[in-house]
Amino acid sequence: MTRTTPQQRTAAHQLHQAQAEARPAAQLTEAERLDRARRGELASRPCMVEVYVSPIMQTASVRFTDAEGRTATASDVISLPGAGRTSPLADDLLSAAAELIVKRGFRYADGAYWDLTPGEPHRARVAIVPTAAYLAYVERRFGPEPVIPETPGVTFRRTQRGWWEATAPDGRVHALTWSPAVDGDVWRVWSGPQFTTLVRSTKRLEKALFVLKHPAHARA
Repeated sequence: MTRTTPQQRTAAHQLHQAQAEARPAAQLTEAERLDRARRGELASRPCMVEVYVSPIMQTASVRFTDAEGRTATASDVISLPGAGRTSPLADDLLSAAAELIVKRGFRYADGAYWDLTPGEPHRARVAIVPTAAYLAYVERRFGPEPVIPETPGVTFRRTQRGWWEATAPDGRVHALTWSPAVDGDVWRVWSGPQFTTLVRSTKRLEKALFVLKHPAHARA
């Protein structure tokens, strides 16, 4: 039997990971896609929040950025209402930014405080860290998906991650979808052609299952 050293096993793992990275997403297994997406989330996770006031337009915006001030997606930039803004350290702007930070599942880093960005009087920033709720959301998003309990009269067929086709007792086929979210995962029941009609949206799986068991009680 040929024995491998820890260094060889590490090198083999790194090679496998590099090969997976090089493969098109369509060729990856679901586990590999989730692993890639998890690492992408970690790499793009914001660690700073910035309030910017345009000196010309006198409007304000909030930006979630990495340490170098880069945003990852369009949703990382949020325009704030109002005009005539002059200072990024205005109390109402910082309060609005704080609400967005909490909504996204983050908090101020220990000892952090708002301050002007060096050399940029129209920008203020603060360091942020994810909350326990956010980290739990990440685990749900990239970890094992929920198990649909046995539901009398309803049969389920999983079609993709977070999506099940459900045949109700009356024979009609619905779609049951699951969307993880920081403030509570969302379960939706869909019907109609290509499942484009929303029947029920709820944060409680049992309510979605009740609709499938009793379609007459369905309501959006």
